Amino acid sequence: MQFYELEPFGPERDNYHAAILASILVNIHRTKNSKEVFVSDFMYRDEKTKAEDDTRDFINQLKALAKPKDG
Repeated sequence: MQFYELEPFGPERDNYHAAILASILVNIHRTKNSKEVFVSDFMYRDEKTKAEDDTRDFINQLKALAKPKDG
């Protein structure tokens, strides 16, 4: 457990490495008119995790809109 805290390993870490490589390859071969892609675009997320992340993002957007503007 101590080693894992220092050097995480396993499927999540492997997925992250593959996503880094995929995003690099797509970005170096994209055209001027295409959008930049990010590592997160290639990360595997199961349906439950995706729904939770989407809900959290939506709530954060609502909170940002509800904040009073300075000035």
